[in-house]
Amino acid sequence: KPDQNFVYPSYVTHYEFQTDCTVFKDRRNDPIVYPRMANQSAHMHSFMGALSTNAYSTTDSLSASKTSCLTPQDHSGYWFPTLYAGRTAINPVGPQVIYYKSGIYDYRTVRPFPKGLRFVVGNDMATEAQFQQSRGTVEGWECGNTAFHWTFPKYCPPGSHLVIRYQAPSCWDGVHLDVPNHQSNMAYPIHIDGKLACPAGHPVAVPMLEFKMAFPVSGNLSAMH
Repeated sequence: KPDQNFVYPSYVTHYEFQTDCTVFKDRRNDPIVYPRMANQSAHMHSFMGALSTNAYSTTDSLSASKTSCLTPQDHSGYWFPTLYAGRTAINPVGPQVIYYKSGIYDYRTVRPFPKGLRFVVGNDMATEAQFQQSRGTVEGWECGNTAFHWTFPKYCPPGSHLVIRYQAPSCWDGVHLDVPNHQSNMAYPIHIDGKLACPAGHPVAVPMLEFKMAFPVSGNLSAMH
């Protein structure tokens, strides 16, 4: 809950904090899309956060779990599609950055996530054009000093990393912790009177999650998928 007596400095341009979490396993599990169905996910996922996260996870089991995040109070489960070089899984090394940001202009109205909120972001079957036009896209794939690659770049300078950033919707409908498609309970902010705000159907502003994952690959990336 925001401190009503806190005086926000005028020189701050954005409001955010981060949780740094390490990938601890790869599994064909998806506790949201395929609950209680171990090894049934359409593809492999890389998991961070609550160490107990599996196909049978519940809010209570996550809350009781240890975590791979540097912040010991972060019991969230985070996962994303695993990156492959040919048949070899490539995971980020060490803590990766998950930002909690204000996605709207009036940052003072942002509220904590309700306990038990579940949602899926993006589309693993998106075309190159759909990825480029997605509301969650930041700068596409980043590589060395370049960005805005809408598919894997063919080459990254030796010793650099292949980086992806992606933002989640940050407006909740205020009612549903989950829905059948795991997405329509959340929405991206829209411009209202020239300022980003939550739409009427999703009036509750919550933190905007932004993943920033750095994969330790460089050189020829033609085998990435």
